[in-house]
Amino acid sequence: MIALVAALLVAGARAESPAVEGAELAIPEPSATQAALITALSPRDGGAPCASLGGISPKPVEDLTWVAVNITMPPWVGMRAAECLISDHHAAALPTLRTWVTDPQLEGFGILVLTKLDALPLATAKELATLALAQGPDVEKARKRIARSKVPEIQALSGLPAK
Repeated sequence: MIALVAALLVAGARAESPAVEGAELAIPEPSATQAALITALSPRDGGAPCASLGGISPKPVEDLTWVAVNITMPPWVGMRAAECLISDHHAAALPTLRTWVTDPQLEGFGILVLTKLDALPLATAKELATLALAQGPDVEKARKRIARSKVPEIQALSGLPAK
């Protein structure tokens, strides 16, 4: 049953994702573990909490990253997977988080990272904020998000006055 639900979600993502005219967007088939994560994250209201996903995957960073990047429909599945990476696996997922705050094609994930800076260890948050300001796709947007931080050390990186 889990495989069927995941297959339907992947098929929906293929059908709904923008593609070059005449070309089909190729989304790789999820592994059994990834399919289980997709199913757990799929309920519209209140998918499984991040802490409960640890028992599903022996490689949570790899599998949650795969789900975040590959499953676009329903949209909350990928974003919930990204939130779990940020909140529960930030140390192991740091290379991915760095990419998200600098890659223009992953700007939505970068925005999510910047909105979650206050929940990260200070050193990690400062590193990601600094990277977004130096190499991010939209420095002014990053600056405004960083300025919203409630942590003075992070907020100060924005160069904007505290609110």
